[in-house]
Amino acid sequence: RGSGTENIVLALKNDYERQNPLVNKISWQLWMRLSEKLHGFPRHLGIHSGGFMLSDKPLDRLLPQEPATMQGRSVIQWSKEDIEALGFFKIDVLSLGMLSAIRKCFDYVQHYYGQSLRLDSIPDDDKSTYAMIQKADTIGTFQIESRAQMSMLPRLKPACFYDLVIEVAIIRPGPIQGKVIHPFLARRAGLEPVTYPDERLRPILERTLGIAIFQEQAMRIAIAVGNFSAGEANELRKKIGAWGVKDFNRDLNPLLQKLEQGMRQNGVKPEFAEQILGQMEGFAEYGFPESHAVSFSLIAYASCYLKCHFPAAFYISVLNSQPMGFYSPHALLQAARREGIRLLPISLNHSIWDHQLEQPPGQQSYAIRLGFRLVTGLAENNVQKIIIQRERVGGWSSFEQFTRDCELPRDELTLLSASDLFSEFGDSRSDALWQAEAAPYKPMLDSIEDSIDWRQETKLDSIQKDFRAFKTSLKQHPAEVIRREQWPYAVAVEKFTLSSRLVELSADTDVFVFGMVLVKQSPGTAKGMVFVTLEDEAGFINLAFTPQVYARFYRQVDQQPFLCVVGKLQRVNESHSILVKRVFDPDPNANLLALPKSRPRLASAISMELIKPRAFH
Repeated sequence: RGSGTENIVLALKNDYERQNPLVNKISWQLWMRLSEKLHGFPRHLGIHSGGFMLSDKPLDRLLPQEPATMQGRSVIQWSKEDIEALGFFKIDVLSLGMLSAIRKCFDYVQHYYGQSLRLDSIPDDDKSTYAMIQKADTIGTFQIESRAQMSMLPRLKPACFYDLVIEVAIIRPGPIQGKVIHPFLARRAGLEPVTYPDERLRPILERTLGIAIFQEQAMRIAIAVGNFSAGEANELRKKIGAWGVKDFNRDLNPLLQKLEQGMRQNGVKPEFAEQILGQMEGFAEYGFPESHAVSFSLIAYASCYLKCHFPAAFYISVLNSQPMGFYSPHALLQAARREGIRLLPISLNHSIWDHQLEQPPGQQSYAIRLGFRLVTGLAENNVQKIIIQRERVGGWSSFEQFTRDCELPRDELTLLSASDLFSEFGDSRSDALWQAEAAPYKPMLDSIEDSIDWRQETKLDSIQKDFRAFKTSLKQHPAEVIRREQWPYAVAVEKFTLSSRLVELSADTDVFVFGMVLVKQSPGTAKGMVFVTLEDEAGFINLAFTPQVYARFYRQVDQQPFLCVVGKLQRVNESHSILVKRVFDPDPNANLLALPKSRPRLASAISMELIKPRAFH
């Protein structure tokens, strides 16, 4: 939606029609009109994992239900909007994976470090934690780990808890569409005086430097200078708090017109009135009440404190709570490695299902021992069989010993072999796979074959097989291997800058970068901009594509697991991004690593689909 997306669609139209001749039988304009009509419809028929209904009668006398897949649960067949409209009492309990991760981390800190921690016992003004936050060293933490939040942290520089409350709330469509971020940062930095559009608003806006950020402030402004009664302000709160108004003109526009008229009658400056109205429209998509931001900030601070003081325990707590958060297990493990935490491979003799901490001989600090949970397709009950047998026999030193003691299905044995777990016994991955496939038939063989001279794996082959087997690799970073040994681009490799060196360059410098694609995003508030996060062996690289540049290079961005680009460096304090000018194509004969494709974040999936035409399925 919006002019940016419209330009992209028009730019791609001719190219799309060449690839899909049958599309000419359907009017493009009709397709666009029908797509617009779908805006606001449910994206899927899912259930709220923590939704409850309360009544004074058994629910099966009031509405239809069906058994849920989880034992002892039932599903109400009506939508939440219909339930609310009919006056039923509904409670949504927010289910957060980070709460599980923090609980696990407290247990790990107690077990490995002998310290007892609780949410209410964590120091609330830890300077080293805030110093870490200000540097945007927040990968894996709660709420402030996204690209947008990490770019804001060095600018806002949270130094106390309420700063963190504002940080959590300000990167939302409400404040963004209300255009309050830059004025707030200017006032916080002392570059702009703190003023109030009306003295009646000083008590409402004083804590946020004269700028409205939270939903509650918008409600109080409506009462103070918008001629709203408390009941009308509550109705406005309900409309904008729905996080997606179905019919904007019917549901919200009349209230905004009343608010605009009231502010005009009360002599409020037109520019402030326009800002508040824009913020209300943004809140209708997604915005934070202050109480919500405070609750989230408490969890965000706790996760940052644990990451700052017990990083190894923190990382395994997040990894053992997957799937959750913004980053994949691979990205989390790479971040831990860059922070100096040693990573130990999955081991048949040492690993359990979860990741755990282990103290290597002669070292005082803990390393992370990877768990079997990383192995794609491996069943947890079979891992428990391995652990029980290991405790009984004391471990293994050969493939034959292991398969004699652990009677696993051949498929499970193949998964372990593909993950290169038998390398600790001296077997290559190829030898282990051959033995795994032959294991059920060994009693029928007349003699044991001589060893096979397998084709030696290249570094890139080995890394690729690791990714296929357990979603990461502890070997060299694939971007480093490609750059040093298999460079497939026409641009000289000497021109490229590592992510860690970008901070040394001046803003507006043209820079060449190369890395593995981690995340792609196109938020609804970005006006058609597309954002991509790359990773090289030194860290993350943030790319920004204008709609025009994305329309030119969308195939490479969407299909290639690595991107080689040149663009203009944009830098604010320690955060950086690169405004891409060009994406380079690799040699078509190059055998680049075929990693699993990155998936657009849930919040941006619809906008990504709108700006990239696809064939109908």
